[in-house]
Amino acid sequence: MPIAAADRLYPSGVTFERVRPHLLQFGITRVARHTGLDKVGIPVWCAYTPNAKSIVVAQGKGMTDDDARTSAAMEALERAVACDPFVPMVQASAQELEGQGRRTDSLPPLIALGKAPLRADETITWVAGSDLCTGDEVLVPFDAVTLDRTRRNNRYWQSSDGLASGNTVDEAVFHGLMERIERDAHALWQLLKLPRQQATCIEPSSFQSTVVQSLHERLLAADLELRLFDVTSDVGVPTFTALVGPADQLRAKTARYVEVTYGSGTH
Repeated sequence: MPIAAADRLYPSGVTFERVRPHLLQFGITRVARHTGLDKVGIPVWCAYTPNAKSIVVAQGKGMTDDDARTSAAMEALERAVACDPFVPMVQASAQELEGQGRRTDSLPPLIALGKAPLRADETITWVAGSDLCTGDEVLVPFDAVTLDRTRRNNRYWQSSDGLASGNTVDEAVFHGLMERIERDAHALWQLLKLPRQQATCIEPSSFQSTVVQSLHERLLAADLELRLFDVTSDVGVPTFTALVGPADQLRAKTARYVEVTYGSGTH
């Protein structure tokens, strides 16, 4: 089924009811509404995983409570799975696997600072992935895949960038890929000189979307200033960064770094 924009196979409320019976199995003990803790009023929910091996609190937002609650629950689930993946593992060296005709990728760019590169004859734990373009199996180091923060001196840099869940495999892969494009585009934008960064700023009113206008109006009513930047990279997939901060302090030029927050999105 083709996926366009933010489309999902099921409405968010249906997705939540599908995963609700499995939350405790993954250590998620509570899903709570946090909307009233600020003055904006945009629905925000949190999911709690007290014994998580990474982040305990997952947050979700959306235009409705169903959207926000489902977003929080799915983020908590994807992290729980990434910390303890249900996947077959293979103990072998790259040489042995390739001798069996199996393809490997030791992912050298993800080796943590100060850690030694993987030797071809070194026995480690591998898990199977798939080439995005061909669908062929590719074995990669388990240490590069897991998000288990309790592992000490992990050889590979751990990150949730590109981690995503969905109602189907295609949906999850799509959203994971979008996040990778988003993070890459935002990083490239950060490398620009300040005048070039500022030149990408666009007016929220230039969007025809009623959703964007509604969100902007809520921020203005809460005395928060919104700045949008078109950070689309050479990949060509639309990507935007939003910065929000207290309007009065921004006008007075007294806003501190911790009082301005940002988010990025790609679709």
